[in-house]
Amino acid sequence: MKSGQKPAVMPRSEKGVFAVWCEDNPAGAASIRESALDGHLAYIEKHFHRYLVAGPMRRGDQELICGSLLVVLAETEAEARELIEGDPYVQCGLYQNIEYRRLTPAAGDWIGGVIWPSADALRNVATGKAKTTE
Repeated sequence: MKSGQKPAVMPRSEKGVFAVWCEDNPAGAASIRESALDGHLAYIEKHFHRYLVAGPMRRGDQELICGSLLVVLAETEAEARELIEGDPYVQCGLYQNIEYRRLTPAAGDWIGGVIWPSADALRNVATGKAKTTE
């Protein structure tokens, strides 16, 4: 897309999406990551179709990993939890805190545009007065 050009309007995803923020347990995180890495990667590969994006997080310019961000397909929080809790990193106690939030993929290169045709079409959804942009 050229600069100044409006992004394409895309249909809203019908699939449930959750963003999962995993904060490392500072006690022994590096050694847990190292020992459980093979199992973690195998788990991600086995369930690859359920992950929209996943990766380690770092603070600022630091190299040390401090957690993970996972964006997964799941219709309910319980379904997202079941997926995440099967990961060897979770089973080994790597994370001191895991937060689940429903996510609406609404804009960006990942979805190929935006889900709203205009601000007016989105206004009631943004204020909680309507469920979708349709």
